[in-house]
Amino acid sequence: DGIRQMLLNLVLNASQAIGDASGHVSVMAEHENRTLKISVVDDGPGFPDDLIEHGIRPFVSRRDGGSGLGLSTVPRMAQAMGGKLEITNPEPQGARVTICFENCGMP
Repeated sequence: DGIRQMLLNLVLNASQAIGDASGHVSVMAEHENRTLKISVVDDGPGFPDDLIEHGIRPFVSRRDGGSGLGLSTVPRMAQAMGGKLEITNPEPQGARVTICFENCGMP
């Protein structure tokens, strides 16, 4: 349930970041060497530099009417499940959020 909720928050956030423009949201999973990485990637405007530098904070939103709570719940949920969150802006544009769980899966 936790992973489903995190993905829902991330996909909704990516979709809202793209807005009315044409764009794509992708969800990818990779399992290698007992590490599971789940990424949500969009080709929207990307994260602001201060968010990349200081991390996701509650009640901070770039969206009109946004509460800043949807995205901010994801790192806390990932950490509660033994994971960690990484946010980046891939080139040439867009945003990527990766949830990483180490020491999981088949031996």
